[in-house]
Amino acid sequence: MDFAFILSASLVLSVTLPQRKDAFHGESFWIRVTKGMRIYLKTPRLEGLLALSLVVSSAGAMQIVNTVVYVRSHLGLTNEWVAIVLAAAGGGSMVVALTLPSILKSVQPRLCMLTGGFILSVSVLAGALMPGIGVLILLWFLMGAGMSIILTPVGRLLTISSRENDRPALFVAQFSLSHGCWLITYPLAGWLGVQVGLMGAFIVLGLVAFFSAVVAMLLWPQQDPEHLEHTHSETNHGHYHYHDKQARRLGGGGTSQSRAQASAPDSYPRLCG
Repeated sequence: MDFAFILSASLVLSVTLPQRKDAFHGESFWIRVTKGMRIYLKTPRLEGLLALSLVVSSAGAMQIVNTVVYVRSHLGLTNEWVAIVLAAAGGGSMVVALTLPSILKSVQPRLCMLTGGFILSVSVLAGALMPGIGVLILLWFLMGAGMSIILTPVGRLLTISSRENDRPALFVAQFSLSHGCWLITYPLAGWLGVQVGLMGAFIVLGLVAFFSAVVAMLLWPQQDPEHLEHTHSETNHGHYHYHDKQARRLGGGGTSQSRAQASAPDSYPRLCG
């Protein structure tokens, strides 16, 4: 075991990290802290992703918190069956994770991820029927598959929604917001199981998941090209800058003001108004 740790540490130390670019030069601490969150919440497809994160956390909380209670207390089965049920969820997740990347080459992430959201919500609601062990295994398999359908394209979605310099901040925002969803649903699953029983917990968390999937569908535009064309309004620059020599040589074009500016000496800074 010690040898494995030493080997792992040696491999980590042998890695040469690329030189870090200062992506936040000139930005205040508060802007750096909130940058990813502001980009995230102003991007329609990512607003949809946040709603889908609530779908995932609702179903996942029901699985993690109440599987043992359901199998041991409601069905009266042994710990071995608990492991089998949880393995079914993991199996569904693995099957999708291995097959979905090739599917995404021809199918838009929106369609895949919304499909996963409704698979999850329907599976959780179906649990309110209090099925036997066979159907429970099937539902847990579908829930694992649904989670993977949503989570597998997340990295691609964040990448196409940001510039390279903004990408770390956006990934941090996704981590924070998605875990915020778990912070809500994880204790809710336990509290509901105690207060209203397992059937009530299935119904409430299933409805939360379903309506979150509907909200995601409404927030995420159906026509969602990867690269959005946009324009910026004219801006008055308040900084000094220089025109290069070629601009002076080509000073015959443009307005009289631009020709006059182009003929100025290289060493003379001009304030654009």
